[in-house]
Amino acid sequence: MPLAVVTVMVTVPFFTPLTTPLALTVAMPGSELIQVQLPAEPAGVTLILSDSFSFLPFFTLYPCQRYDLQGKAVLKTQEKYYLSDISLKYGQLGFDNKMIASMLENIVFLEMKRRGYEVYIGKIGSKEIDFIGILRDEKVYVQVCRTIPEDSDRETENLKEIRDHYHKYVVAMDKLAIGNDEGIAFVHIADFLLMDKW
Repeated sequence: MPLAVVTVMVTVPFFTPLTTPLALTVAMPGSELIQVQLPAEPAGVTLILSDSFSFLPFFTLYPCQRYDLQGKAVLKTQEKYYLSDISLKYGQLGFDNKMIASMLENIVFLEMKRRGYEVYIGKIGSKEIDFIGILRDEKVYVQVCRTIPEDSDRETENLKEIRDHYHKYVVAMDKLAIGNDEGIAFVHIADFLLMDKW
């Protein structure tokens, strides 16, 4: 029987390190949709095989739960999902200028996960903080935006509500995104990603 080329997509549990390969191609008999568990793969990772000629347009996603800063508890509803590879979205939907802000957010999320942080969306009253990163006993708070508004404190007012000593950042694409506002650092996204320590 001839071998059919199938595409392997890997669904990774929330706390699995991002070093696990997310996609590869193998050859297997037949072309029907099947699911297999390989003994040599990392624990908890499932390989889903599908015929490459009828490839399903889906993305590999990571969930991000909400964290109530006042109640100090993880919420069970209204989580967000982030792509494991942002090029998948461009490949399926093409480029759209309106995607940039959400893609920046996605990039920051992936970098925080890569560095080993538990990542949550912050909730403080009715306000939202893009990300809370927790690594051992340390926290970091991050707001992400495409540009910093000149006549608005929309990106900083949420962070100012937090009354602790942990680092707080507003990350943007502005070339002049530098400075400090009441302990909140403004950082260009490239500099933020290259920082040794937040």
